[in-house]
Amino acid sequence: MTRSLAGAPPARGRWQGRSVRVGAVLGLAILAGAGLMVVAALVGGAGGGGVRHLPDARVARPAGDSVVLEGAYSVRDFDGDGERLYLLDPLAPAVRVLRRVGGGWVWAVSFGRRGAGPGEFSAPTGLAQLRDGRVAVMEGARIHLFTATGDYLESHAPRLPCAMPLPRVAGGRRSGFFIHGGCLRGGGGDTMSLVLFWTADGEVAHEVVADPRFTTDGGFGTGYGPDTGLSDGATHHLFGAGVTPCVYRIVETDTVPVAQRVCDEGLRPHRLELSAKTMASIEAKRRRNPLSAGPLRIPAHHPPYMERVVLAAGDAWLRGWSEDSLVLRLIGDDRDLAVLPHRGLIGCRRSGCLWATHEVAGVRIRFQPVRTLDSLAWAARAPAPGHS
Repeated sequence: MTRSLAGAPPARGRWQGRSVRVGAVLGLAILAGAGLMVVAALVGGAGGGGVRHLPDARVARPAGDSVVLEGAYSVRDFDGDGERLYLLDPLAPAVRVLRRVGGGWVWAVSFGRRGAGPGEFSAPTGLAQLRDGRVAVMEGARIHLFTATGDYLESHAPRLPCAMPLPRVAGGRRSGFFIHGGCLRGGGGDTMSLVLFWTADGEVAHEVVADPRFTTDGGFGTGYGPDTGLSDGATHHLFGAGVTPCVYRIVETDTVPVAQRVCDEGLRPHRLELSAKTMASIEAKRRRNPLSAGPLRIPAHHPPYMERVVLAAGDAWLRGWSEDSLVLRLIGDDRDLAVLPHRGLIGCRRSGCLWATHEVAGVRIRFQPVRTLDSLAWAARAPAPGHS
């Protein structure tokens, strides 16, 4: 279903002027979306000894819900509960709220104001709908809390143990916050890691787990693998950087959440080796950058997975198989469940997965409810006729 939200109310504090908008969009492309765009380019230039895997033509290709947000600048992050979708537009800056009506989505409200005061932000990077209905917006070292309709409540400034340029946030099952993103660390080890922190009170954050992340220049805009570190679910969460065919299953406890590493060796045969030309380009970029003196991780193949999804039928991967497509499959199961787009993927939360692409009128949103993906997974798990 495709709709256009014409006449949607403007967000407070919106930037004006074409030149400002063009510059803002370019800035977003460099900072927020660089990881996925670089990966798409590398898949297009991949070749060599990797096994090319093509899904069966009978594999489902669910359409999801599609809507155009007229006047929107960008979408950096999202969350929702199936009845409302909260979309973070960092260039406005604003949180744009959609409400489900019938089989589609309608514009409900926008909130957010540019500034440095309580409840104000200028470059937000993460958003989450908490289990009690509140909405959390992450910017730098601050978490702002709003009601479901956008009224400001309070702010927290958790102390993070490392520099995290583009942090994101997710709510716990009962209370507390997960904070995740690329972590720049000095000294030995990897130049960049994807790190998950937990803060029960919004003040002191504790590290739960870290996963090495591919970079070509040590910067935070050139990561390979999932753009988002955490995919939350109703019972547990999944975290990982896509460097190996492994993911961390995060289970909340009464204290600090516990991480369990789960690996799927079935992903290894499907990796796509990068061409010699692409590797030479990466090496040249590394030599040009002053940060290249550090120990950098340069990928030799397409990341094993681009996103994780928590389903009732079992945890699942979204892994790349072409320049513009991803395949959904259950962890530990070699059957392809669905083919989904690669371009514009924002991430997957407990309510579903979201894509956002720019059009002349605004931003086209595609939302795939998790219940549709779950139905495909349950159908795959069902025994064949005549078997019990």
